[in-house]
Amino acid sequence: MKKMSSVNCWRTLVASIAIMISMSTSSLYAAVYTNANVAADLTNTTRWVGGVVPTWNVNSPILVWDNTLQNPSACTNATGGGNIQFSGLVIRDPIADVYITNTATYFGFTSRPSLGIDMSSAQKNLAFAGNIYFEFQNSTGTISIATGKTVQFSSIIQRGSTINITNQGMVAYKTWDVGHYNGNGAYLNVMAGTVTNVGSVVMKIGSGGNNYNGVVYQTGGTFHPYSMTVVGQAAISSYTLSGGAVFLRGDLQVCTSVLTGSVNVVGGTLNQSGGAFIVGNGAGIAYYTQSGGSVTVYTNSIASGTGIGMFTISNGTFSATVFGQLASGAGATGTIVLAGGTTTLPAFPTNRGVNASAIVTFDGGTLSPRASTNGYLRGLTAAYVTTNGAVLDTAGYDITISQKLEDFSGHAGRLVKKGAGTLTLSGTNTYSGATIVTNGVLSQIHEQCLSASSTVFLYSTATNNLAFEGTNTIRRLYVDNVLQQEKKAYNKTKIAVLSGNGYYYVTEGAKAPGTMVSFF
Repeated sequence: MKKMSSVNCWRTLVASIAIMISMSTSSLYAAVYTNANVAADLTNTTRWVGGVVPTWNVNSPILVWDNTLQNPSACTNATGGGNIQFSGLVIRDPIADVYITNTATYFGFTSRPSLGIDMSSAQKNLAFAGNIYFEFQNSTGTISIATGKTVQFSSIIQRGSTINITNQGMVAYKTWDVGHYNGNGAYLNVMAGTVTNVGSVVMKIGSGGNNYNGVVYQTGGTFHPYSMTVVGQAAISSYTLSGGAVFLRGDLQVCTSVLTGSVNVVGGTLNQSGGAFIVGNGAGIAYYTQSGGSVTVYTNSIASGTGIGMFTISNGTFSATVFGQLASGAGATGTIVLAGGTTTLPAFPTNRGVNASAIVTFDGGTLSPRASTNGYLRGLTAAYVTTNGAVLDTAGYDITISQKLEDFSGHAGRLVKKGAGTLTLSGTNTYSGATIVTNGVLSQIHEQCLSASSTVFLYSTATNNLAFEGTNTIRRLYVDNVLQQEKKAYNKTKIAVLSGNGYYYVTEGAKAPGTMVSFF
């Protein structure tokens, strides 16, 4: 058997190291470089083990900073120097934090599956300071950071790449473009740890052309895009929250272009302390869908541009401090579908754009006001009610709805009034299903507030105020699940839960008093 030469031994050792620290790459690279000297210039051959500087090509190596680095605070690329590229970057335990500074330098991973940045066992921090652009292009990389440690970027650009953020450390950034121009789209997966903006610049999700999509998935961790986040700035892009927490200080704009943008909340929490939550601020289509989780925004705006804004909640909770705009742009279409969960909104805005359309569909979700108002819901193109119902919890407030409530096509819509406070109906409503009053007060100000086909369910825990002179004809009347007699008029003198001067006239009902029916 031949004895292995010292050169071959060294090559074997280098290859072994590359295998050990590669997390997702399927191929081995030329070498592993350890920066072992005073790092005044990353392009200086004397700063590299073996005297070879990595070049900007597909065979660039893995860069390792460990405790042999003597002066990590001086790590720079020569002013005006070229780009530096690696398949991976490992911060093990240099003697101090590592800072890389330079103007107009790209430092990144390109054209391969990449290791990314491994700081999972780091004892020090890493910072790309100044105006360095850190670029992930046509690659997949994982940023893994030890608890209590930070990697800070000036600018991150993703082109046709995927970044996975794991472990419990912090990723800090000034600007971040997910899906930049001249790329094929990009993905950012926030799984754990903290991602935070240290400036006041927008994070752009989908900032490229038509095919340069940006997609962000958050399954855990804490995300602080403090200023603004744009979804679908100039491409078809999305942000999905299924776990963890998001804290916004500025705007969240969904679709500012002629294409499509969407925000999907499945779980987790989103809190906005300032700015606007804008679903549709361009000429394209913007979607907000929520099937779980808890969302609190400052100013809610839907279809403030000239396109379509679609706002749908099927579960979870959503709350806004201000309701700023609904179909306020020329030709805009703003649609709200409440199919589940609880939505808390101030009075609906009435300022519409020219030829704009604002439609609300009540499909079983609960709507609550934030304050008492005489003009809570009015001036819409239409307000539809399905068989699942418009569930209105006045939550101790007094509100008036003058908007006509009508059946959704093929449905016998119903209205459920619950919670303390008073709901006043002043429109001529045509929904044909049940009107159910379980708590508080339902007040009607004229004799056509309910349609002749409506069935009314009243309970002793509530009051129905017939605040008009005259008679509102209805189909049936139940009081504590007891069906009242047909062909009779009922007012406050006959039924204790009725008040006001008006009457109900019942066209169908019991042939004799005392018929018990369980509705629920």
